[in-house]
Amino acid sequence: MDEASWNGTSGEVKDSSGNNNHGTAAGNALPVAGKFGNGGTFDGSGDYVNISNFNIGNTITLSAWLKSSAYNGKIPLSLDGDNYSSGPNIYFTGGKINWNTGDSENNPFYNGYPDANWHHFVVVNDYANNYAKLFIDGVEKGTAGYRNSTTTNGVFRIGDFHGGSYSFNGLIDDVRIYNRALNNREIRALYEWGPPPVGYWKMDERVAGDNKTIYDISGNGNNGTTHYGANAMGMDCTKPGKYGTACSFDGVDDYVIKNPISNFPKSAITTTFWIKTSDSNDGIISYASTASDNNWLIFNSANIQIYTVTSNVTTGVSINDNKWHFIAVTWNGTDGATKLYKDGKLSYSGTLASGGSITANGSLVIGVDQDSVGGGFAAGEFFSGLIDDIRIYNYARTQKQILEDMNASRPAQKSPVGYWKFDEGYGTTVYDSSGFGNNGTITGAAWTNNGKFGKALSFDGADDYVNCGGINNFKFGSGNFTISAWIKTSGGSPDWAGILWKGKVNNPEPYYEPSYSFSKDGSADNYFFHSGHWSDRAYFGSIEDNKWHYLVGVVDSGISKAYLDGVLKSQSTATNSDYDTAFNIGKGVMNRVFKGLIDEVKIYNYALSEEEIKMEYNQGRAVVMGTTKNAASTWDDGGFGGNPPIALWDFNEQVGDYANDKSGNNNRGTLGGGTLDYKPTWYSPGKIGSALEFDGSNDYVEFSNILNIGLVSNTVEAWIKVPSDVTDRVGVILGNYNDSPNSNWELAGPAKPRFYWNNGQIDAYINIQLNDNKWHHLAFVRDKSAGKIYGYVDGIQYTMATTSGSDINFTTVHRIGGDKRTSGSQFFNGLIDHVQIFDYARTPAQIAWDYNHGKPVAQWRFDEYTSGNASGQTLYDDSDNNNDGTGYGTDGPIWTVGKLNSALQFDGVDDYVRMPHNDSLNARTHDLTVALWIKASLPISGDGYAGIIWKQYGYGSDNGNYWWIRQASTTRKLQISFSPASGLQTIVESSKPEVLDNTWHHITGIFDRDVGIKLFIDGKFDNSVTGSSGFANDQNGTGPLHIGEKIGGNYSYFNGLIDDVRIYNYARTPEQILEDYNSGAIRIGI
Repeated sequence: MDEASWNGTSGEVKDSSGNNNHGTAAGNALPVAGKFGNGGTFDGSGDYVNISNFNIGNTITLSAWLKSSAYNGKIPLSLDGDNYSSGPNIYFTGGKINWNTGDSENNPFYNGYPDANWHHFVVVNDYANNYAKLFIDGVEKGTAGYRNSTTTNGVFRIGDFHGGSYSFNGLIDDVRIYNRALNNREIRALYEWGPPPVGYWKMDERVAGDNKTIYDISGNGNNGTTHYGANAMGMDCTKPGKYGTACSFDGVDDYVIKNPISNFPKSAITTTFWIKTSDSNDGIISYASTASDNNWLIFNSANIQIYTVTSNVTTGVSINDNKWHFIAVTWNGTDGATKLYKDGKLSYSGTLASGGSITANGSLVIGVDQDSVGGGFAAGEFFSGLIDDIRIYNYARTQKQILEDMNASRPAQKSPVGYWKFDEGYGTTVYDSSGFGNNGTITGAAWTNNGKFGKALSFDGADDYVNCGGINNFKFGSGNFTISAWIKTSGGSPDWAGILWKGKVNNPEPYYEPSYSFSKDGSADNYFFHSGHWSDRAYFGSIEDNKWHYLVGVVDSGISKAYLDGVLKSQSTATNSDYDTAFNIGKGVMNRVFKGLIDEVKIYNYALSEEEIKMEYNQGRAVVMGTTKNAASTWDDGGFGGNPPIALWDFNEQVGDYANDKSGNNNRGTLGGGTLDYKPTWYSPGKIGSALEFDGSNDYVEFSNILNIGLVSNTVEAWIKVPSDVTDRVGVILGNYNDSPNSNWELAGPAKPRFYWNNGQIDAYINIQLNDNKWHHLAFVRDKSAGKIYGYVDGIQYTMATTSGSDINFTTVHRIGGDKRTSGSQFFNGLIDHVQIFDYARTPAQIAWDYNHGKPVAQWRFDEYTSGNASGQTLYDDSDNNNDGTGYGTDGPIWTVGKLNSALQFDGVDDYVRMPHNDSLNARTHDLTVALWIKASLPISGDGYAGIIWKQYGYGSDNGNYWWIRQASTTRKLQISFSPASGLQTIVESSKPEVLDNTWHHITGIFDRDVGIKLFIDGKFDNSVTGSSGFANDQNGTGPLHIGEKIGGNYSYFNGLIDDVRIYNYARTPEQILEDYNSGAIRIGI
């Protein structure tokens, strides 16, 4: 209903489903400001939209947004006329909402009408299962008799019934009809859905200078143009951004302009962006029209001002601290409601230009305020800093939708307003990981390594608890919210034991006091979520079984819900009221305390949906096949079977003379031995939290206990960052040179990783220099069973020695940043973070998990655009390894709708994508996994073996095939191969030809140096070749990587679609492969 006007022309109200069920307006029905962009207004007297010859089955779902103050006697949606007879329709009468089926007359769903605000109505008529249901705002309200007659060739009316005497008086928007019964999850997702932005500039073009294009990827074609002004410098869009790259503005004369801009919002707007600046009095986003040069303006980073129509407001919100901030500004012209969100939190709310409207056909400028349309730029109002990922919507986004934007379209549940992980492992403070500073103080509770995820706190049931203060960034009584925790009981907790609690001080009846809490119901093993008054209790049920359980309490539109392990157990009423005590963990009413373990406590400032709760229960995934935790261990190791470290120093203390060992083994480190000049400096930010800075002269950290790692296989890991001006020997990372024999793990000159063992019995290097002022992950592995020393740089394995050397019985303590020589010690120069030591040899997969949680070393999503020719365009690698590619072909490849957002379509003639060589793509001394989605078609050109993904040994037309995946036209099967330089070639062929059927399939090839080659299709094992004879150690394929093309001989090209190509530098497990497949097969939402 986003048309600009209706005048009774046939088919003027467009059906955007693609089925051409266009409607015609009648009476005074007109498009006006709706829920999303425009909607229809109906005056209650003969207004409607008529869709004739409408074909629909017996099972249907009707959905619409309605807004009215006069529901009684009205029918907003009706399927009637011809074979429909008189119904079915939604009928408001007698104070009830009815489903008038025509064959059974009025069937009441629900008693009562909603208020005069926008509400989402859904009716499901499920013929097969004999029911009809009503949902309002995503919540099921009631059931009724269902329509059971055949319904074809009828009339669908919006705003009236065919008799014309029940005309709706109000607004209707976003009307949908499905020919199936949507389930509860889908209906909730539909309620929470919002249309995509009408303008979206990602700033990922990686261009710099004047007259460059900044693309609008919304599909509306509002591409911007850069201007670097008279100084002919600046306007650099190659800078590292919040996501990908960002545009840097010099504060003198840089800006981006689109004049005129189409589809700019009129009656409601949301503008979001990421910003990093220390500027003030600056124009950030400016829209000017002939009606007002400040028709929509966000101005002044020191104290944000919002201008719209002819009014403005000063918010008191500042962002000029030279840190990245996410800003979202919403305005609704109907009531003037104006909100500003900073980093996902509502920071300003007020009223501005109520009843106003933004004028169309103006000019949009990024980086300066306009004093006239497309000009009037004043010196001193140009922006200085970085801007990234700008989005403009034609409606006011909700809190949850704004969190999704902040998370780059990932789920909003990634942004709680309170989050206590309990992973500190020492001290009396639990830190709030949400970033809002609600740190808790521990009384009595003990640290344990046996948490649900990592560590947890153990409460003794006598007097242990955590006080987290008043949660100043969120008031529980202000609206919807969610609280959650993982708990494990230990025997019976005391009567009325509290797990989480925020209540009222000095209540005359304390046992019946109002609160928000998770509590035990007296002495019974029956726990409940308390959401206001005493009667507002939703029960979880029994949980005292010494097992981990996930508890979630949701308050949603006056209803409280209790979920246990992802399943709704009960619901009750909820009362909105904020209470004056602190938020306590492990303690409840009358100081009744909990006995057991608590982990991962979170608070959200909105109601999580059932689907989001299940994702949280499944560790943030849509589905979990297996577990990310070892069955025999409580430590989260990515499912790779490893034990936790025997020592871990994360350097997150930020103050003091000690670095605490977070492994639980209490091997505390002392900074510099106590003399002020001999101490490393606390440094923030580090790689993970904070770090320690070592001056290369005399700084070190000395342990309190001896590390018993010399008699066993061992692994030493650390994050390091070395300044680029350090060109000599950087120094020791971990050292024990004062022992006999001695050993050091270090960076030798010039900045190359070195493993020194047993008085030089092993003295090995990796030929990579790391003095580039960037963070790098180092791992040194002594593998006694394999008889080798391995080194890893950023997850990539290198064989350093083919012997593991003799054992060492260490008798003195080690140091970080230096060794214990009285003279000649090589002190480290740079930053060190997150040092951990294991008493076994970690595998390549485990090291990959430690480096980046096993993320791919290359990933091409092909999401740069939704349409258009990719020939000559850059296809970006989403990993940190910069494996960007370029599209080639006469007429393609073409961006199109993919399996996951966009994909590339290859024509089978000459389309391909080429990436230059990068070491991360080698299978030189480590395993490799290649995974991608394909939708393949015939015919196949060339020699009949179409290349899907192909890695060469070297450069040139026929310079050897290193590893590849291809499809064969004769057998209609997939083939994967590894071909060492010796000429050996190992090929695995799929067992079935069904992958060439023009449907999406997930393909995974594994090159495992110890086992052989494996092929998985759609998450399931298909075929393999065992043995490692084809893997010649240290083969170095330096040629390019091609997607969509077979190299050499008769070049053959892929015909079909390719999406989400990933390369991992380890062998993925079957569980992980199934998880990759399911992350694409399961789509959350509508």
